[in-house]
Amino acid sequence: ATGGMAADSVADLIVYPGDATCQTLLAVHGQAAGGISRSRNGGQNWDVVNPDYSFHRILAREKNSTEIFLFGSARTEPDIQNLYSCSTPSELAVEILRDKLFTDMAFAPTRAPGPLYATTSDGGLYRVNNGDHEVTQPGSKDASWSSVGAMWGPNADVLRLCFYDPSRLGLVFSDDELATSQTCRGPLVSSLVKEGAFVRPNANGTVFYAVANNTLSIGRTAEPFPVVAFSPAVMEPAREDETAFADLMAALRTFSKLPAGGSAAKAAVALNQSSGDPAAPYRRSELTLTARVPVTPAPPAAVTADLSRLGGGEATPLYDDGLHGDGAAGDGVYGLGFCFRPLSFSARQDDWRRTWPGRIAAGVSAVYADGSRYGAVGVVGIYPKILSYDLWARNTPQKLPTEGDVAVATTENPPKIHGGTPALQIQVKKGPWSVAMRFPFGHSDITSYQGLSFWVKATEGTPPAEIYVQLRDKPTLTAPVTTERVPVIAEGTREGSIGSEYRCVTIPLSRLLGENSTLEKSKVFQLILSGDGEAPATLLVDCPRILATTEEVIPYNEAPSK
Repeated sequence: ATGGMAADSVADLIVYPGDATCQTLLAVHGQAAGGISRSRNGGQNWDVVNPDYSFHRILAREKNSTEIFLFGSARTEPDIQNLYSCSTPSELAVEILRDKLFTDMAFAPTRAPGPLYATTSDGGLYRVNNGDHEVTQPGSKDASWSSVGAMWGPNADVLRLCFYDPSRLGLVFSDDELATSQTCRGPLVSSLVKEGAFVRPNANGTVFYAVANNTLSIGRTAEPFPVVAFSPAVMEPAREDETAFADLMAALRTFSKLPAGGSAAKAAVALNQSSGDPAAPYRRSELTLTARVPVTPAPPAAVTADLSRLGGGEATPLYDDGLHGDGAAGDGVYGLGFCFRPLSFSARQDDWRRTWPGRIAAGVSAVYADGSRYGAVGVVGIYPKILSYDLWARNTPQKLPTEGDVAVATTENPPKIHGGTPALQIQVKKGPWSVAMRFPFGHSDITSYQGLSFWVKATEGTPPAEIYVQLRDKPTLTAPVTTERVPVIAEGTREGSIGSEYRCVTIPLSRLLGENSTLEKSKVFQLILSGDGEAPATLLVDCPRILATTEEVIPYNEAPSK
């Protein structure tokens, strides 16, 4: 098979949302081969995990989620089709629902994380709760659905499900999990429709894509829904913007204390010089919401948006005056521009609705003089920017696991060295040794990160010629994996040796992981430093850091700066 895939024939493929760089692909092969083919570099190379199962359908939640759901069968029971869950692609598959003719599945977008809905051709609809995977069966147990889609309804609090029964009912909508429903004309309805027909809606249920008998058709709702959009469609908040806001507010407070007789013009120039581009954090935090609404036979009396998920009001007015990011005045496009700072916004604890990170919906309502009302939803994706982080900040880890004749303690750097941060003191005797440092919060997802750096020096004895680094994971259901030892002094420092002054070690994570590592990158547990102990020495290790960008991963033979 191509590049290490289980088979060239692919039944289903997804971009794995647990990798924020979108370089991890997961493919399943149906009866052609067992397992999940996984590529971590955009399809160039593949390995195979969970080979004891044959899967024909795979689905994952949104960005930053690691759990996947699959339809398939175990190698020991090839004729029994089940619904499985894996907390990560390489974790053991856990059976959720057994011996059903599964056809499709979808996640509810209104909650984070929302339930999974799975359809069957022999048992109707199943609902699988997040977390405990409790299964319920809403609607008729005799229904035969070939597909299910989940979307927002007329506002962001309503979950609308759409189902496709190609042989009898056609397209069916329900806002209450099939307690009530309505049918819609559109997709092909015939006893001659082949197996595998399905319908997919867009986020707010105004456009539908149907595939039946190998033909794609596109349909739109006949009702005059508002067409709602955010610009930009995706926001990536950064901590440095919050810092810029704080600095700007401090500068403005100084400006407001201008003494009597002082020059406002000079103060404004000084403010601009000290703040650089004071409007920059506002530009990066600005969202524009627009809604094209029906204006015939008469324009609406009011158009409002529920921006409570975004720090605004539940009935915030939108305008068609050409002054609020809405285009030309009187063109039927209503809009509003506003600043949203996700890092400084916290939803109420009793608010069950989806908030960031993820897709956030804002419902727009147009009300007319005759009492008619139309509503639709706009969606913006807000995801945190991937930032480098320290394995420890002000406190070094305590009670570290060690092997060999080695002692570990904490010491303080002088104030002018790395800001006086604590360093890890490693006293090694003769012979092999190792020290294992835990990642923050028990384990860490390094899927989207690029490198590792730390500072090291020798204070006593003979500096070792080399230090080795390994990573160890901690999966939920499978045995831990430890990567091979990688020499980092010769490769990761300019000098190629350890001296009496701090030297920065920088190494790409791809070098630590190797090409064939089975380490679960979303559940890394420990960073292991080791050596051969040619002679006694005392080492100081400081500022271990996981690097987010390739720019921070200094090439092997370039000088680090700190």
